[in-house]
Amino acid sequence: TCLVTVRLELDNCTLTWTKPSWDTHRSIENVNTANQVSSEAAHYSILMKRYVLRDVAFVDMDEGFLQLKYVKHIRSGILHCDLLPIIKRYKLNDISNPENCFTIVYGASISENKSLCFISPKYCSQIWYSSIDKLITQYRKHRLCSDRRIVWLKNQYLSLYHENEHFQGPTPMNAVLVFGGRQWNSSSLFSYERDHPSSKKSGSVMKSWSNLGLKKRHKYEQNYNQFQ
Repeated sequence: TCLVTVRLELDNCTLTWTKPSWDTHRSIENVNTANQVSSEAAHYSILMKRYVLRDVAFVDMDEGFLQLKYVKHIRSGILHCDLLPIIKRYKLNDISNPENCFTIVYGASISENKSLCFISPKYCSQIWYSSIDKLITQYRKHRLCSDRRIVWLKNQYLSLYHENEHFQGPTPMNAVLVFGGRQWNSSSLFSYERDHPSSKKSGSVMKSWSNLGLKKRHKYEQNYNQFQ
């Protein structure tokens, strides 16, 4: 067991936890602002690991993340767990198994079933349990109704953004390659215009015809105004 701070990220589908930003006394009066900033940086680094590692979860005692879309089930309480050593270690009072604990079962396949257990105060545990349960239900409904092409494009953009830890948006050439296009550069574009001059001429002809149409229309409007 380890004392951690749990947070739901802004994407509403990633659960992260890191060491708390408390001082050695572990009280509200002794919150260290420097530790608070480092805790925010730790949460950000854990969130980046999700896209860099491209894994379902990264579970460690003092830090980690879990993608909620791979959660299979969440239940209150912890099975086959003795809370007495934990209560003595962290000096917890009025802790009971079904009310202060919840377990998340997750996995990327049918055969993979891993458990992640959290112990917290009574009302805090109930809020986390109900919130995660509702998020999982809504995600499953959204997955059935959403356009998978848009989801695929979003995942492709995020993977390109975090590729090799560059943390930059994809270039136009990378976007063309994602859509199935060929790799290109500026020299190939100029060589295409040099080898296919007819395309450039057809563009100029269409432009001249459009200008001619505008001139005729302008002339007809002038004649119409004169007759009035």
